[in-house]
Amino acid sequence: MKEVTCKLYKFEELSSESKAKVIEREREQIQQFGIDAWDSEHRATLEKFEAIFDVNVRHWEVNDYSHNYQFTFNNDFYGMDASEITGKYLLRFLNSIYYDIRSGKYFSCGQRYDENGKFHYSCKHSKILWEEFNCPLTGVCYDNDILKPIWDWHKKPNWNLSLENLVDECLESFFNSWEQEMLYCGSDEYCIQELTESSAYEDTLYFEDGTEFKGIYEDAA
Repeated sequence: MKEVTCKLYKFEELSSESKAKVIEREREQIQQFGIDAWDSEHRATLEKFEAIFDVNVRHWEVNDYSHNYQFTFNNDFYGMDASEITGKYLLRFLNSIYYDIRSGKYFSCGQRYDENGKFHYSCKHSKILWEEFNCPLTGVCYDNDILKPIWDWHKKPNWNLSLENLVDECLESFFNSWEQEMLYCGSDEYCIQELTESSAYEDTLYFEDGTEFKGIYEDAA
């Protein structure tokens, strides 16, 4: 009988050279896992945005190096095309859809629900402000990405900007953020984080050269 003794390491215990080998070997799988993990949340934000703004986003595609999309409005507004809605008409539209956002996150105009679920307002309808960073569509941070151009518009209104342009800015903000997240999922920083957590919570161990140990942890201890 032969008794073999070997040393096993957690990811963070490896040398820099061995860590680099593990990262390059696992990068594609880690990136895809990260992308897949948040795909449904991105789609939920987009679908909610489409429903509230009565817009149809078509032929969209996003990956870690580019994105593209097309969109159309399902109906006109006030008898006008979306490209014609500017200034006070745009403000009126934004204030009207405010009431459609019922996710438990409220805007900073003093509006509240009472214990019976009834609305109470402490400011005029024309002065409603959209509150930043509260994830009001689905409760996930991607809501903030898609709504940021609206918050920016409320802070400093561009009265010449049309509803069509504003929705385009929202979608560009959203898809650009999604693309950047996909890119980040393949970065060294993200891979190191995931591999370190895998060692901590899943007992993933490596030989000194970075080769993953495929045996049973209890038998090797």
